Amino acid sequence: MSDNVLLIERDGRVAILTINRPEKLNAMSSSVRAAIVRTFKELETDDGIGAVVLTGAGDRAFCAGLDITEVGGDERLGDVYHVVDRFSKPVVAAINGLCLTGGLELILSCDLSIASTSARFADTHVRVGLVPGSSGLALKLPYLIGLQRAKEMQLTGNYVSAERAFQIGLVNHVVEPALLMKTALGLAHDMADGNYAAMMAYKQSIDDGFQVSLGEGLKVVTERASDFYGSVTSEDLKRAKAATIQRGRTQISN
Repeated sequence: MSDNVLLIERDGRVAILTINRPEKLNAMSSSVRAAIVRTFKELETDDGIGAVVLTGAGDRAFCAGLDITEVGGDERLGDVYHVVDRFSKPVVAAINGLCLTGGLELILSCDLSIASTSARFADTHVRVGLVPGSSGLALKLPYLIGLQRAKEMQLTGNYVSAERAFQIGLVNHVVEPALLMKTALGLAHDMADGNYAAMMAYKQSIDDGFQVSLGEGLKVVTERASDFYGSVTSEDLKRAKAATIQRGRTQISN
């Protein structure tokens, strides 16, 4: 990026995207949002990338939300959340500090979230007199952590520690700061380095099923699985099963 607001690195089949405005607590300016949208669209068609790790520069913040000096001048604030939401490959958020409002909306668009012990979370919409819209925060957070726990965060604007975020199911893991990227990258590689076609089909089934009722969702995943199995040979399954058994033995022994 010419303005370096979003740094892009590659670690094998994993792309590492870093919001690079540490002096502004990685708040999402219009240029940051445009860079995220553009980059995710490019990575969508890049067969060399199987997963993404999204993080923020420095150790003070993952993302402190939207740059409020620009709010009102951009009518397409939701595009950044939608492009992450609809991305066909797994996205892991590595949360290295403050994760506030728009930052919280961003991690809810990711597939997994790993937090540093220094991470802090808050939804401050009501504090600043705003109501979330197209990001889906109003519904996604209750779905993830439960209605009453979500309402406590959403209607008070109070901060939540990394430990509490883990307890209520907002994040998958909490690790020491020095282990944050190692953990996030490890999980990203676990997903990116497996059966690529199966991983993408499974993720799409989960995401599509999430959008409808349970009954409709069961129809979606059943049809998707049927289509996928029709393209897999018995020899493919035998080879994959042997490799999976060996991988399991290795993980159990460690």
